[in-house]
Amino acid sequence: MIANEDAKFRWTIKIAKYNQDYVTSNDNNNKCNIATHDMFSEEWFDNLKTKVNCHLRADYKKYKAAKTKSIKDKIDKRVEITREDQTTWLSNILDRNTHTNIIIDKVLVNEESGITTKRLATEPSEVKNAVDNDFTKMFRKRNTLLDILTLL
Repeated sequence: MIANEDAKFRWTIKIAKYNQDYVTSNDNNNKCNIATHDMFSEEWFDNLKTKVNCHLRADYKKYKAAKTKSIKDKIDKRVEITREDQTTWLSNILDRNTHTNIIIDKVLVNEESGITTKRLATEPSEVKNAVDNDFTKMFRKRNTLLDILTLL
């Protein structure tokens, strides 16, 4: 009998903590509380099932409310970006990351001019010089003879 009373006492404490998790300011609080008298009887177990289902419904309502609030906050943020910061909005819509920096830390260079042997340069000063020379060649001033161009 002492073990049974000890078990009931421990379960009473656990049930009180469980009920405390669902204390609300509305009148439905008592509707969902699990009773601690006549514990472990048939009627108590039947009551327990309805109370636990009540708690599960309350948890689901809280979850749905939080999810709805999160969605509304994200929509509001998107609308604010659309109104206030058109550049960010356009970048997000087009899946562009406009703030990326290109870092060139390796480059293939010819060993000697006229020979097709190439090597990988990794020293920062050598990489910078090779890239600068390439850009200079690519974007040099063109000698365009406008007089001999034909119209289409």
